[in-house]
Parts: sequence; structure tokens; C-alpha cells
Amino acid sequence: MATRIVGFSLALATLVPQARASFLACSNGGTCSAGALTSEHLFIQRNTMRRSPERTHPALIAADSPTCEDQWNNRACSGQFGHESCHTCGERIDYLKSSRGGRKTDAEAKASVAREFLSQCGACGPDDDSNRITTEGYTEVFRDDFEGQGGVDTNKWEHVNRGGGFGNRERQFYTDREENSFMSNGTLKIKALREHYGGESYTSAKLQSRADFLYGKVSIRARLPQGQATGTWAALWMMPRKSEYGGWPKSGEIDIMEHVGYDSGKLHGTVHAGCCYHSIGTQVGGSTRADVGEWHTYQMEWSPELVKFAMDGSVYQVYAKKSDDPMQWPFNKPFYVIMNMAVGGDWGGLKGIDKDAFRGDGQVMEVDWVSVEQKDWPVPVPACCGGCTEGKNFCSPRSGTCYATKTKNYYAECVASEPAGSAAPSLINTPVSSPANSSCSDKKISRRRRAGKMCSCRRRSGPSCQGDKVTLEQADSGAIKVMSYNLMGWNAFNLKKRRGEKIMQKVKTWYPAVLGCQEVEKGGGRGYDDVRAAMESGTGLTHAGGAQFYDPTIVEPHEMEQTSLVGGYWMSMTRFKHIGTGSYFLFFNSHWKHGYGIEQATKVSSFIQAKREQFGPLPVILVGDTNQFCNGYERSAWKYLQGEKGDSPIVFEDVLAHDRGRSFSDNNNPNCRVDLIMVSQGDWSVRQSDIDRDGMGVNGDASDHAPLMAELVPLTLNEASM
Repeated sequence: MATRIVGFSLALATLVPQARASFLACSNGGTCSAGALTSEHLFIQRNTMRRSPERTHPALIAADSPTCEDQWNNRACSGQFGHESCHTCGERIDYLKSSRGGRKTDAEAKASVAREFLSQCGACGPDDDSNRITTEGYTEVFRDDFEGQGGVDTNKWEHVNRGGGFGNRERQFYTDREENSFMSNGTLKIKALREHYGGESYTSAKLQSRADFLYGKVSIRARLPQGQATGTWAALWMMPRKSEYGGWPKSGEIDIMEHVGYDSGKLHGTVHAGCCYHSIGTQVGGSTRADVGEWHTYQMEWSPELVKFAMDGSVYQVYAKKSDDPMQWPFNKPFYVIMNMAVGGDWGGLKGIDKDAFRGDGQVMEVDWVSVEQKDWPVPVPACCGGCTEGKNFCSPRSGTCYATKTKNYYAECVASEPAGSAAPSLINTPVSSPANSSCSDKKISRRRRAGKMCSCRRRSGPSCQGDKVTLEQADSGAIKVMSYNLMGWNAFNLKKRRGEKIMQKVKTWYPAVLGCQEVEKGGGRGYDDVRAAMESGTGLTHAGGAQFYDPTIVEPHEMEQTSLVGGYWMSMTRFKHIGTGSYFLFFNSHWKHGYGIEQATKVSSFIQAKREQFGPLPVILVGDTNQFCNGYERSAWKYLQGEKGDSPIVFEDVLAHDRGRSFSDNNNPNCRVDLIMVSQGDWSVRQSDIDRDGMGVNGDASDHAPLMAELVPLTLNEASM
């Protein structure tokens, strides 16, 4: 275990004004973070700084890399916590190449399976740094080799000293006694014992580092020589010291290694965040297998863009930043290291507890060393800062709005700094090509325009106006065109059918893959089937139910369900499969009652979350007429859905946030944007979006609502279940 130690005097504090750190420093209760060295951070753990050890554990020495052929018959299991579905790498690849799996090319299928099952099938995918633990530029900033006898170094570690189940119905009481944690023969032992203590039936230990770390590489060499009995739950993990984005899981959790005794040899690396956590089955994690009784080095490399999990240098799971929204990426705050052996609990106790195995010497997790390395990461600039002017130094990563003060914890601060790589914005505007020209309506357009924001033709936002013409993009093969349209059925399909013809022409012109309609009736709640039949024959789309229509050449409907909102108003859901890619998504269509904003928004988000728990964390599209007069986007309901008010279980983005002009007009409400197309945060890029106001209004020649249109590309393909 020989290492070279370089002494480092605290007298260097006088050099702080000139210093930029290639290393970060820690102190008792201090923070190790990336960026420039400041006087607040110039405290070296125990007055020393260590270079990375010269030794290399044999497990970290690269052997001949396996090929895809070598891994073809490896079992790759999806799911966690007792709900696994297993197939070989080859079976999964062949499935994605089949008609049921989306007819992917060989390279696409292999890359998709390799990305999801890095440990088992990674050799089938591209070979790049996202699949490796990197070494360049790192300096070790924290280390404990657990040399000595007796209790741990309390300058580095603190004990948890309590029981109570810890939210998982665990059965142990954590103590600070040497019976439960001690050093001997150069290693740390954490021991779980069968004994009544503090109102619990077992005791164990949980150690937390006093130092916090922002980004870096955490490596822990450990084994479970006698810690694999049914009922054990060993964990090496990290949590934030401060819950700046809210209570668990909103502020994040990183599980470097977890092992439950009833499934001995299977090791898990997992992240939890507001978007994805185990209580609702949406946690993001991977697993690998090994003889856990032998020594292994468990690693987690954390950058401003990625979290990678590895064992003995081989990466088996990656979690990537998709947006600045802390619901998806709360991993930009300092975290501390935790080591513990739990007993029982929702996961560890799923198959019961072998009580006798905890008697005598008990169950033991042994730790050889803990190392934290860091390097100088550039500070990422939040994407929402791009539109902020001087004096507004904070922005919401959920809505993109800039503010002069930070009134909510999740608001990002816009500071002058070099960006780290290419942080993905919340909604990515995808460049398009191959435009085709189309003329605007010959009718004169009589409506309010924003000076300099709208040309003389009726469209804006996605297409670009050129004089009296509009440039319409051709659809992308991987995109999904959606539309939301209140049909004004009581009038346009009953009293003034010429309006209905104009409405159907608008639908045919855009020809969406999925259309969500409202007011599909002839008045008084009657005539739904008549309007449905007219829409099918007049547009060529197929009825899916719940006032939803679709193009059967683009998408395939599966489950459909409807629920009530307030006062007879409603919401419908269809799980669609995109035929071209094989990916699934959830499409929700809604018609809200006037007022009752927060009440209905809560019902909407709860229903959507329930469907995501049922079908998995699929990308979501929400369309509808909210009837939130006037300027609905300023109202509490919209702010709730976008995570700016209340505690919505799912956060949305408005794909037409750049166009807050009217989408409805009658004699009483002349300038109202009451209709919406929203998408789940971090799941989509927007290729184009538009509002067609031509003929809109009570005195117009179409509906009193304008159709909303968007072409969306899912950022993550969710392949059909095997």
C-alpha cells in the first residue's frame, strides 16, 4: 500500500489570490468543489495532500477487451428491486431489428442495447470515453486507508447514531460503538449484529464523510466476506449535505454500490432524483455481477454532464444530464460519502431476514480504502441564462424565465463563466433542412401582431417568414407531429358547417401523427359520434377514443383511458408506439373547466404520474384547452405544471413558450392563450412549433380557437417491452 506523500503547509493560504487549483481541498465539515481555489477551500485534509497511489490493483489492469460476439449470450436484466426481466444481449439486439422492435439497423440495435446494458452488452456499442473511467488530470483530495486499531478517524468520519427505519422499514439501530465499526489489520469492518438495542432488533454502523465533494471520482475497495446473508443490505453511496432542491429524492442520491443478500453477487449502481426514484419505480440504475466475497473496487465518476458507475474499472451504467432542471439533474451540489450495512427494509428484507446469520460474529462489510479524486472542471452555464439581460441574474431552468432575485431554490444563477461542454437546454430546438415553400392565406389577416416578431403571413415560431410566404419544414422521419385543436363542434359541425370544413382543412394541411381535440360534439354533450365520423372522413385520420385521432402509418395506439376533471370536464390518455423507431410515449388530451386552475392541474399531473408508474417513465405529451382566462400561461395552473408553484410530481415545458399571443378569441376575451402543448421535462427536443391564427375567433371562418402544432423528437427511445 505504498504511496508518496507530499507535505503541504497551510501557510500557502497567502498565495490564494494568484492560485487556480488543479486540486481541491477538504476540511472537517468542509466542501471539496471544482473551480478556482479560494481561501474558503484552502484546507488540506489533515495538512497533507496525496498524489494518486502508485499501485494498481490487478482488477484495474485492462485485459483483452471482449467483443460483441463474446457478450452475445450474456444475460441482460432490466428492472430492479425484485422486478427483473432478463434476456440475452443477442435476443435484445435481434428483437430491436425485428418489426415488433422497430426495425432498427444492426448498428442502431447494438448501440441501444449496449447503452442500456453496459456491463453485459457494452462491447456491442461504440467505444468512447462515456464507457470508461478516465484518469487524466485527477489529483487525490481525500483518502483513508484505515490503518490502525479501534475506532475510525473522527476527523474524517462521523457516525449516525439512531434507528427508526430510515423511510425503508429497516430493522437496525446504527451505533457509534466499536462492536459495530472498527479498524483492524489495515481494513475497516462494519458489522451488523442480532441484538435488541434502542428499540430495534439489530445493530449496525453507518459512517458519513465530514467532507463534501462536488464532482470527481470516488473509488472504494471493499468486500463482503461474511455479509451476504438474506436480510443484509450493504451500501456505498452519496447524499447532499443540504437539500437545496427539496426533500428526498428531489436533491438527489448517488448509490455507488448496493448489494442485497437474497440476490448475492448482483451489484447495483443507481441515481435517484425528482424525476426518477425507486418509490415509483422510475429510478435509473444498472447492475453487474461478481463474487462479492472477493475484493473489488467500486467507482463512481461524476462530471458536470455524466455520472458513471464502474466495478474494477469497467463501466456498467451511465446517467446523463438532459437539462438544467434539478428534477432531472440535481447533481450540481456537494455530496458526502456514506458506508453502511442495513438489515431488512423494503428491498433488503424482501425475502425475509436470516436471523441466525446475524448472531455471533454477525454480518460484515470490509473496506480496504476510500479515495476521492478531483480535477478542475469548468463551471457549466445554465441554458436558461442565454436570454437573461443585465440585472436579471437568475433564471428558471423549467420555464426559461429570467429574474432579478432568487425567490425559489431551483432558480439557476447566471454568472460570467466558461461553459462546460454543451449542456443540453431544457427544450432543444433541432435544426431542420429541406424547406418547402407554401403560400399564406389569400385572406387579409386582421389581428394584433407583435412588432418585429411576426411577418405578414399567419404563421410564426418554427417556420421562417419571407415576405408574404412562409417556409414550412418537411417532417423528420424520427419526429412526431402533434396538434391540439378545440373544434367548436356545437357551431362548426352543426350550425355553420363551412367552418367545420375549414377546420378539417387545417388538420389535413398539418396532418399530425396525433391530434387531441376538444368540443367534439354538436352541443349539449350530444353528437360526439357524428363529429368523430366527420373528422375521420374529412381528414383521413383514425379515431383512437377520448377525442384523440392518429395517423396509423406513423403511430400505433395501445392502451386508452379517460378520467374526470371538474364539473364534467375530462382528460384522456393513449399509450402510442412510434412505428418508425419502436419507441413508446404517452399522449394526454384534456378539456378543463373555467377556473379551478390548481385543482385541475393537480388532477392532471397526478393522473399522468399514475400512468407513468403503470407503464414506466415514458415521454409525455399533454395537450388541451385549459379555459384559464386570460393569458393562461400567467396563471397558477400553468406555473404548477411547469414546476414554478406547488409540488407537481411531473414537470412540463411549454413548447410554445416563445409565443404567448392569443389562441382563443370571442367578444369577451379578445386576447387569450388558453390552449397548450406541453411535454415532460428533458424527454423531447422541439423541431418546430406553431400557432395558426388564420380564421380564428367568434366571427372568423374556422374555430374560435387556433390550432397549436408542434413537431417533437424523443430524446430517449423507449423500446417496446419484450
